[in-house]
Amino acid sequence: MLPAFLSAAALAAPVAATVLVCAPAACPEDRAALHRLAPTPDLLPVDALLDLSVVGGESPTAPERLAAAARDLDAAAKTGDRRALGAAVAAGEAALAAHAGTVSPELLQRFALGAAWVALGTAEEPLRLRQAAAVVDPLPAGPLPIGDAVLRSALLDVRRQLETSGRGTLRLPPLPAGARWWVNGRAVDTSPVGLLAGEHRLTAAPAGETAGFHARVVVLPGRETALPTAPDLAGPGSASALFASLNQAFDTLALTPALRERLVDACARWGLARVRLVRVVDTRAAPPVVPTVHEAPAHRPAAADGPSFDDAAGLPGTWAEHLAEVADPAAGPAPAVPTVQAIVFDAPTGRFIAELRPTEPPEPTRRLAAVALVGWAQALGTPHASAELTVDLGAGPWAVHGRAAVLRAPAPHRLRPDWESAVLSRVFLGGAWRGKPGAAWGPTAALGADLLVPIGVGARALAGLELRPDGPWVLRTEASLAVSGAGWAPGAALGLGGRF
Repeated sequence: MLPAFLSAAALAAPVAATVLVCAPAACPEDRAALHRLAPTPDLLPVDALLDLSVVGGESPTAPERLAAAARDLDAAAKTGDRRALGAAVAAGEAALAAHAGTVSPELLQRFALGAAWVALGTAEEPLRLRQAAAVVDPLPAGPLPIGDAVLRSALLDVRRQLETSGRGTLRLPPLPAGARWWVNGRAVDTSPVGLLAGEHRLTAAPAGETAGFHARVVVLPGRETALPTAPDLAGPGSASALFASLNQAFDTLALTPALRERLVDACARWGLARVRLVRVVDTRAAPPVVPTVHEAPAHRPAAADGPSFDDAAGLPGTWAEHLAEVADPAAGPAPAVPTVQAIVFDAPTGRFIAELRPTEPPEPTRRLAAVALVGWAQALGTPHASAELTVDLGAGPWAVHGRAAVLRAPAPHRLRPDWESAVLSRVFLGGAWRGKPGAAWGPTAALGADLLVPIGVGARALAGLELRPDGPWVLRTEASLAVSGAGWAPGAALGLGGRF
């Protein structure tokens, strides 16, 4: 329990930002597991840390800014508002400059066409048209996603001029195994690449990574543009190297210079003194070791042939018992148990200050409680024996509380000439409170409307004490006081139930 307590204390520390460290493919599953084990509000993706595309504590990442600019671009294109379209293009180009990941060719084409449409009739028209023609290659046969017939006609004229001048080529150096090049959002597997003259977006990323190297290259007509060397996708400052350093930090609390610089810079950008890093790992019990059994030696001590002994620790007492235990085929592999690991980086000191403590899976949430009680209750001035069933619905200290009871008097009641019975029925509905929900005992209270048939409707208050041994069982004792048109009516009961 101590590791769980220390981990919960670390997760509850006053740190304004929490970053989930996970591989891109595993992030959805890890995020869901983290919310089950240790709910964490305002969880940031690891890309927000690796890309450094967050500006200010409340600012979105570059991909989010890019998506917002694309929505504004589409809305402005539908209304024909060129001023709003120009603002969306400027926001999109700023987000593209900050985003080191791949972008779909359709998104790049929409921004290029939007910039060309805004520039029609201005001094920037020739440059923007050449850039749009270079990116939107080939030009779609149908309607353009941004623009109108005037823009299509202008683009066709520019394309004819560029084709007449001749295409250029872009020669790309080989990348490490698994890494790929993207040109204008399209994956490229061969080099050189034939392109229309103009500016093109070039991206490279290692396998499984969303961010890496990106640049804008200019291709000239009839000439070859070559990158002299391949980008260092696995260098100390690369996203893959930083991701590996982050995972190593969970195990050793060690910091590489590149990771320390990135964390300090991120805290400065977010306006924070500390940032928490969490990850979800699967832990398994160590499998039993199956030994290799050789023939018994010719000479063995006499004790080896003696009877087995019981050391009261649940361990096998003989070699044969040990072999039978580790060779059990029905045991199977130990199940994986997800746990959360948390470390806290302190920017002023430039080091991790929290110890690594795994959290244990929490107890299952029990939302339904049912308790059967027996006791006595006053009604019509006479003590009655009572049998009552209570149901609570809700997790935590507060719950919806309902009761149904049967009361039996020593002698029949004659309330009307045509009604005589010793049995009364009671129904209660209200709210309940449980003190110290996680403790072995705690106070209880309830208040609500009380219907006593056939007397009438009143109110009832209850207070008691619960004992909660290990498991779902609940032992409850309580006292009650009801009020109705018939006056005050106390009661008491003792019951046993469970939480499910």
